[in-house]
Amino acid sequence: MPPAAPVTSCCTVNWHGPDDGVAPMFAAYRGAVAGVLGAVAEQVRLGGHA
Repeated sequence: MPPAAPVTSCCTVNWHGPDDGVAPMFAAYRGAVAGVLGAVAEQVRLGGHA
């Protein structure tokens, strides 16, 4: 296994909805991004390719 190296990621959201929809949208967005990053971390842990 190669030595560890720093990894970065970027997830972007473009919000065009009403101001009162920002908080619930970001809560859902945070959950979705956490799921994606968790799946990638699991693949790295298992030695696979994400």
